[in-house]
Order: sequence, then C-alpha cells, then structure tokens
Amino acid sequence: MRQISKLGKLEPKSERETLDRIRETLPNLLQGLTVERVLTGRKERGNSPDLVARLRIGGKEKLLAIEVKRVAEPRIAQQAIYALLQFKTNSKGFYPVLAAFYIPESTRKLCRTAGVGYVDLLGNAFLRFDGVFIDRTTSETPRIEQKYARSLAPPKTSRVVRTLLKEPKRLFRLTELANESGVSQAQAYKVAGLLETRGYVRRSEGKLVRLTDPRGLLEAWSGASDFNKNRIFRAFSLEKTPEAIMRDVAKASRRVKLGYAFTMFAGASLLAPFVRFYDVAVYVEGDPGRWLNGLGAKVVDSGSNLQLVTPRDDNLFKEYQTISGLRVVPTVQLYADLFNNASRGREQAEHLRETVLKF
Repeated sequence: MRQISKLGKLEPKSERETLDRIRETLPNLLQGLTVERVLTGRKERGNSPDLVARLRIGGKEKLLAIEVKRVAEPRIAQQAIYALLQFKTNSKGFYPVLAAFYIPESTRKLCRTAGVGYVDLLGNAFLRFDGVFIDRTTSETPRIEQKYARSLAPPKTSRVVRTLLKEPKRLFRLTELANESGVSQAQAYKVAGLLETRGYVRRSEGKLVRLTDPRGLLEAWSGASDFNKNRIFRAFSLEKTPEAIMRDVAKASRRVKLGYAFTMFAGASLLAPFVRFYDVAVYVEGDPGRWLNGLGAKVVDSGSNLQLVTPRDDNLFKEYQTISGLRVVPTVQLYADLFNNASRGREQAEHLRETVLKF
C-alpha cells in the first residue's frame, strides 16, 4: 500500500498550496482507485469546482467534482458543500468531494449527511458511489483533532462556552455574553467568531449569538479540557467518609473566608449520583496551605482522600451553584472535568448529561 508522503502531512500556508497538493497526491489519497487525470477547474465558467478528477473503475469512467479548502471547519465547509451540490444538480454524472489539509469529525458528519465525499492530506477519505465504498480514518486523526479542539480550552474561552451552555436555547447579545462570562466584549466577539466558524453558534445581523449544537460544543470543549493542568494538592483527611469531608470543607470555607466549589465525583454526588467515590475533589480559592491547616489535613504521596485544586480560572468561584447547602461547579464544568477521568468519569459524565443537562 502506498503511503502518504511527509510533504502531504505538512500544513499548507494557503488555499492555493492546498489545491496544488491535493492535485499532486490524489492518486495516493484514493488508494485502490485508478486516477487517470486531475484537471484544475475553470472558475470563470460559473460554478465549476476547483478540481475535476477522472477515475477508471473497471471499464467505466467516473468524474469527481472536488472543492478545495485549506480550512474545513463546518461554517466554511457548508459553503463548499452547497456549491458542490449546486454543481452536481446542473452537471450530471459528477460525484461531489470536499478536500482539505484536514477535515475534522464535525465536517465529516456534514459531508455524509449531504451525500458528499471527502478526502484530506492526512489520508482520511470517504467516497460512496456506483458500488464504490471507501471509508478511511488515519492514525493521525486523534492527534490533529486534539490540536484542532485545543483552542476551546483557554480559561477566557471556557467562560464564554460555559455561559452559552448554561442556557443553550437563549439568544445572547454580545454585551450580555461578555458581562455574564466576565470577559471583555472584544474577547466575547472573538470567541463567538471561533464558535461560529466551528459550526456551534450562529450570529445574526443584530449581533445576537445563538447556540446551534450544544451537545457538539459540550463534547468538543470537554475533550479539549484537561483537569490535570490545574494545581492539585493530594491530601489525607481524618474524616471517615467523603460526605463528612465535604461538610468539613464547607465549615473551613467560613473559617478561612475563602471560596470553594466541589467537582468530579463529589460534585456529581450532589447532582446526579452514579459512581461510588472515596476521593473528594474541590476547587479552592487562595493558598491551599490555609485550607490544609483549616481542615487538619496533610499532603500525601499516596492514599489521598482529598484533592485541593487551584483552578486555572478563578471565575469558577463566581459561577458556582449551591446544592444541599454545598457549593458545586457549574454543571457543564462538572461534565468537562469528569469527561477525561479514567476511573469511570465518562460514565458519570454521561449520566449527568442525560439526567441534568438533557442535551
């Protein structure tokens, strides 16, 4: 089997470079098919595609109409898909294909739903026509997908995401989104633009922001989040049960006059209990040393039953919810923290989504 060259995996700097690479490497990208010729489309002739490829399948010929984008994020991809479908309607016998350096999972779903094939320079491909079926996902995909999603993880971006997900059916003015997220209006505008490009929100002419794919955004943002990037102090408390530790944390908060918010399984136990737990994770404000003294707890290398967590974003201490007299992080933050937890965290997160978030 022919391998995709290292050149193909280098991110192009322009759409023109992307087009040239796709044209040159298409025979390798469509392994198993005979590509006889790849022509550059003539855009001056109405709605012509960027490339036209002539395939030989047995004794028959098939033409592919290929639209090329350097960035294949959903909003941009939707425009390309629309153009391809229009061309297909007006020019019979063509199979429409979207091509890019990398096509993320969200765009792949759009293509499949629309009946459009796709191919990218990493080797991902999907084609279905006239008895031909190709469905290939390369080993490069998870690494690139993680890099693609990482831009959702910065603290100020996360604030805006949490605000939108808290009220997924609400129309937000940019000023409201900024004020309620605790960010500048410029930052809210920037994040809204990013989310629109990814296909998670739409913005109207009146500068209203509407969430269109809450579950997709929740999963993408949670996948990009990394709880372990917070400062975590693992400690041992003499209290005998997780519930007793949680009550002790609330009492200590009043003594040290600092904020807190439970997360992970401790937080979930107050909202939608599903998994038995023994280790209490709690975001704490200020110096963890004051908390350790206030709780009579000690940092340990192993056998901890308490995690004191200094968050990357201290806005969590303003966004908490109160359940049974105890403070818990916002439900969507709780989902994100649990999402990548190896110890049944995904199960607890999904139970939380199904029973509380319901999207």
